[in-house]
Amino acid sequence: SPVNNRISLYFKSLSAGMPIAVDIGAKEIMESYRRGEKLFYAKAGQYNFSCASCHTASGLLGQRFRGQVPTSPFGDAAHFPTYRLNLGDIESLQQRFMRCHQQARTKTLPPGDPAYNDLEVFYTVISNGYPVSVPSAR
Repeated sequence: SPVNNRISLYFKSLSAGMPIAVDIGAKEIMESYRRGEKLFYAKAGQYNFSCASCHTASGLLGQRFRGQVPTSPFGDAAHFPTYRLNLGDIESLQQRFMRCHQQARTKTLPPGDPAYNDLEVFYTVISNGYPVSVPSAR
């Protein structure tokens, strides 16, 4: 919700400049990471895309696609939630997943869905070492 996004933004901003450091030694985190990684590479939808189709070097990373240039997922978790200029509001990482799935014409899930939680854990773990850069705008 917008209120949750503002609360998340505030709390994450308290860690601004600190590196992300998810302990992958915990069994639950590693299981969630693996499920999220599987989702990242799973193809689905009308275009038969996966997250990796756009956000890896073997995909469309860095190329112009539908008026946008897909970026690497490394470090993405560091700047979310972020203020999105085109939305005029704060957007969480899970809301970004939802919009990306809409654009790729795959089934969207609501923020907080276990699949999006796993995908967020995956994105956060691969962002280990990146400094938190909240608040941010895109």
